[in-house]
Amino acid sequence: MTDSEKLMRTLEVFDEYERRFASARAARVLRRPWLEPDREDILRSVRSILGFSEELIPRITIKGERITRCPGYTIRELTFTSWERFWGEMSLYTPDTANPEKLPLILVCPGHGADGRLYAGYQQMALNIVRSGASALLIENIGQGCRKDFGHWQSLGPLACGISLQGMIVMETVAVIRRVCQSGVCDPRYIGACGNSGGGTLTTFLAALSPELGAVASTGYPSEFGYIFAKERGHCACNLLPGVLPKLEMWESLALMSPRPLYVSQGERDHLIPVEYFNRSMRKAAASYKLSGAPAGAFYAKALQTAHSWEEADRLAILAFFGRHFPMEPVTAEDPEGIRGPETVRADFPADALTTDECAANITGVQLPDKFGLEDIFPPAFGGKPLDPDTVCADLGRGSVMRVFAQMECALWDKPAWGLA
Repeated sequence: MTDSEKLMRTLEVFDEYERRFASARAARVLRRPWLEPDREDILRSVRSILGFSEELIPRITIKGERITRCPGYTIRELTFTSWERFWGEMSLYTPDTANPEKLPLILVCPGHGADGRLYAGYQQMALNIVRSGASALLIENIGQGCRKDFGHWQSLGPLACGISLQGMIVMETVAVIRRVCQSGVCDPRYIGACGNSGGGTLTTFLAALSPELGAVASTGYPSEFGYIFAKERGHCACNLLPGVLPKLEMWESLALMSPRPLYVSQGERDHLIPVEYFNRSMRKAAASYKLSGAPAGAFYAKALQTAHSWEEADRLAILAFFGRHFPMEPVTAEDPEGIRGPETVRADFPADALTTDECAANITGVQLPDKFGLEDIFPPAFGGKPLDPDTVCADLGRGSVMRVFAQMECALWDKPAWGLA
C-alpha cells in the first residue's frame, strides 16, 4: 500500500472506532443505583472490568518498620508484602496522643509522579491530616515511587493474565484497608480515603468496593470513561479497563458510596479533563444520592479554580469535608514544615522480590510469553475483521497507532474474559 492509502485507511479505522464508541454509549441503559438490583448489577460491572476477585485479594504482612519522631507526630515507614514475594511500603502518620486507636484515619492515594507517595503535595496532605487530629496513611501504588522498579506504566502482564493493573491496585488497597480495620491503629468507624488523578481513579473504585470506608474524596479523575478512552495517545497500563464502555460509567461506581459521605472535585484549570465532563457526571451522581435517601450533605461536588495537581485550596477543601463527617478539627492553612526529601526514606526490597508482571502470573497461574503487546491481548479490528498493521500508519506523532487502536478495543471489549491464556 502507498503512504496515502495507509493514511486513508487509518482515518477510516479511527472513524469506525468513533462510531463504535457512540454505539456503546447508546446501547447502555440508565441504571438506578438507589435500587438494590441495579446496585448489584453495577457492582458486577465494576468487578468485571477490573478483574477483581475476592479470592485474589492478598493478605498484608508487615515485614519492617522505620520510625521518625517529629514535633507533635510520628511517622512509621511500614515495609510489607501483599501477595507472595510482592513488596511495598507505606507511611503511617500518627499524632502524638495516648489513644491513637480512637482517632480517624485517612488514606492518601497518590497519582502518577516520579516520587509516588513521597511527592511533596501528598506529604503535605498527610501533614494537614495529622495536624487536624487524625492519622494519615500514605500508600504507594504498585510500580510507583519506591516500587517503580517492579513495573507500572508498561506493565501489561496483568491484562495478559486476565486481570488488570488497576484491579491489582484496588485489590491490594482493599487488603490494606482491611488490615487497618483489624490492627487497632485507628477507630474503624472513621476510615476515609482521598486521592487525586491516579488516586482519583483508585478512590472511584474504592467507593464501590470498600464498604469499610466511612467517607471518600475523589478528585482529578471523575468525569466520563468515554472521554478518557477516546484520547488518541498512549495510556498508562493502570488506565486500561477491559469492557468499560459497554458496562460502566464513573458516576455509577461513585454512586455505590451512598449513603456514606462522598466529596468529588475538579479543577477549572485542569488541562487533562474538561470540567463539563465532570459536571455532567456529577449531576447524575448527585441525583442518585438524593433518590437513594442519603442524608443532606452526604454528597458534595465542586469545581475549583485549580489545575490538575492538588493545590492548597484542593487539600483544604478535602480536609473541610472530612471534618464535617469525622471527629477532627481541620486546619485552615498549611504549614509546609516537615516535608522530607524522597531520598531519605527509600525502601530496600529483597533481590528476589517479584515484578508486577511476575506477581500477576503467580496469582493467576498464567505463564507469560517473553514478548507481547497490547495488540496481542486486544487485537484491533476494522470492518469486523482483524486489522492488518501494515495497512495503517505506524505513528501519527503521538505514539504507536496500533497501540491506540488496541486501547480502544480494550475499552470496547464485549467478551466475558481476556488475556493470553
